[in-house]
Amino acid sequence: MEQKNKKKISTQTIIKLLLAVVLLGLSAFLLKGDVWTFWTWWLLAGVMGFAAMPVTGRLFWRFEDKGWIFSKVLAIAATGFLTWFLTAIRLIPFNALTCAAVTILCAVICFFLLRKESKEKTECFPVDRISLIYWEELLFFLAFLMWTYLAGFRPAAYGTEKFMDYGFMEAMMRSNTLPARDLWYSEGHINYYYGGQYFAVFLTKLSHTKVELTYNLMRTFVAGLAFAMPFSLVYQMMSDRMKGQQKSEKVIKGLPFAAGFTAGTAVSIAGNMHYVIYAQIIPLIEKLTGKEVSSYWFPDATRYIGYNPYREEDRTIHEFPCYSFVLGDLHAHVVNVMFVTFLVGLLYAWFKKVRNRGPEPEKQDLRDFWLRQLLMPHILLAAVLLGMFQWTNYWDFVIYFVVTGGV
Repeated sequence: MEQKNKKKISTQTIIKLLLAVVLLGLSAFLLKGDVWTFWTWWLLAGVMGFAAMPVTGRLFWRFEDKGWIFSKVLAIAATGFLTWFLTAIRLIPFNALTCAAVTILCAVICFFLLRKESKEKTECFPVDRISLIYWEELLFFLAFLMWTYLAGFRPAAYGTEKFMDYGFMEAMMRSNTLPARDLWYSEGHINYYYGGQYFAVFLTKLSHTKVELTYNLMRTFVAGLAFAMPFSLVYQMMSDRMKGQQKSEKVIKGLPFAAGFTAGTAVSIAGNMHYVIYAQIIPLIEKLTGKEVSSYWFPDATRYIGYNPYREEDRTIHEFPCYSFVLGDLHAHVVNVMFVTFLVGLLYAWFKKVRNRGPEPEKQDLRDFWLRQLLMPHILLAAVLLGMFQWTNYWDFVIYFVVTGGV
């Protein structure tokens, strides 16, 4: 029996290795010469995420994967924000060397935290769930590759807000100080919230790549994370939901995976029903009734509040992630998708921690109670992220301030 299990494990390992090799080969075939930059960013995110696991593992301790995918975003947020802060107060220049130095410093701090955890016998790496980590990483790689390949069909930063987004990145690339000089040469500084584009430039300098490549790579990187992070979160939510239920082993393993895959698809790839109704159903009805068939333009899917029927006093534009990824903007709300998804995951991890700890004792000092609540790592990190949103995408500060307060 033991030999059969060993043989089964060995076969599964070989299949997984072959699948990884096939994906690497496919990426080289599809992206040609650009694949080196793609691999560089994927590996950089992996290494940074691995270094941040001592912190992420504690925050997402009750997750089966210990927050593996979320660790990539935590590492980027922590190192990038610290670099920006030290540059903004004129302690360091903004260049590739200082970006690397701050990243290494953060990794060293995490290493010492890891040593402390090993002495305390706290596990921050999901050693027993390597298979889950493998599939999460594979799905992230696949989504990142798919979006990068699609971006190659229309790579020009032309139209809508692309001029400004690309201009912000180039202005920061040639600047050693932050905020950078205004790209329109007005002798002033960039006076718009530029945090999203800043993180793209931070990763560009850290990876020694160029903006003409990483402008598109950043939006496809976020699109890949917009698949992998919801997958991890909803996989965990479904696993928690199924605990204690009498179901077969295949169902217990299959349902969380299916739920996570559906969530990743919904956030990264799916749109809304506007196209189905206004581009398919209504034109069909018009054709059958002999009326002139209405034309359809894909941005119409972001304009139905106040547009159908038209209302002058109450109209709004609402971009869903897939629309922004296809459009090609690298605006604030696009880059911030990965940070707000991280915040949602963090809030769920905090929610699980509080629930599993049980109710607070009835008789206790009120000051100690609030001190204990407000000094929770999850709450402190959520506060930092909300503050950061004022600089990355201000509307997310307003929205997720309410969400965090509600949770």
